[in-house]
Amino acid sequence: MLDQFPALHTTYDEFIKLYPDGLILRKPGRGYAVSSYESYFSDETKLGIFGRPDNFQRLGGKDKVIGLRLGDNQTAVSEDYLQTNGYAVIPEAKPPVVITFDSETRTAAAFLLPGTGPTGATKIRVETGRILLPGKNISWDAKTGRVVEGGGDDLKMVPAITSYWFAWISFFPSTRLIK
Repeated sequence: MLDQFPALHTTYDEFIKLYPDGLILRKPGRGYAVSSYESYFSDETKLGIFGRPDNFQRLGGKDKVIGLRLGDNQTAVSEDYLQTNGYAVIPEAKPPVVITFDSETRTAAAFLLPGTGPTGATKIRVETGRILLPGKNISWDAKTGRVVEGGGDDLKMVPAITSYWFAWISFFPSTRLIK
């Protein structure tokens, strides 16, 4: 099995703001504003390369999810849920995980919450771009996991995949869905 590495799913402008020395790969002669896949993205009925029927009952086939493989378990959080709530906590993961989402830049990231346990993880809040643990004098940046206030360590980012629901559930049919 290939190793997964954490990645931040974001816009070009947000990437440059967070990582001013970051490098961008691009095909020669192609601009950043044009996507070869625009017609695919906009066609709700086109699922996959050859198309397939939308029989994905828990969500629409082209609904976006943020998917995580946590040991032998898979969890997906609908982008609509994250758009409404700003974050999701998966307290049963070991250690618990928080997925953050900035609806303006559509930036999703997932972080381990060591030392919180399932009960402590349910107290986590994400407000004004920060991950907060009530009762502790510490906060982390919701996009990078870096400590913003207080002492302690930065949060470890975990691999999270932004995907269409039909693609995710095709690979991981027993996924727990937060919607």
